[in-house]
Amino acid sequence: MDAPGISNVASYQDIEGIKQSPGYCILFFTKSKGCTGCKAIEPVFQQLAGDDTGARVRCYRLDVHELALEKSSESMSEQVTGVPTFIMYRDGQQIDRVVGADREALTNMFRRTVDPRDTTRPTFRNIRRFSA
Repeated sequence: MDAPGISNVASYQDIEGIKQSPGYCILFFTKSKGCTGCKAIEPVFQQLAGDDTGARVRCYRLDVHELALEKSSESMSEQVTGVPTFIMYRDGQQIDRVVGADREALTNMFRRTVDPRDTTRPTFRNIRRFSA
């Protein structure tokens, strides 16, 4: 059952189209049914998706084990090495990510997306630039 503001990804084939949604940032919450960290962070994810910040961020949830029988999307399967993982996209490009059930990091990622002047933690793009 979908929580308000959150849609479930039914197929890996849907991911590329979802990532390209114009005018919105897209957040994927990759999880697994047996993951205790996923269960612990889910209420935080639901709250953020339902807040006013959700007007600028479209939220999607996908269970990696439910979709494992499908031919996976290379772009997602290569990026997710553990669960929970939150990956934020804008215009089809990854702009941020949080790995693990870190309430503060997830909240900060939403805050940075809604207000780009918020510098509570470097964005994925900045981390990539400094490590190259």
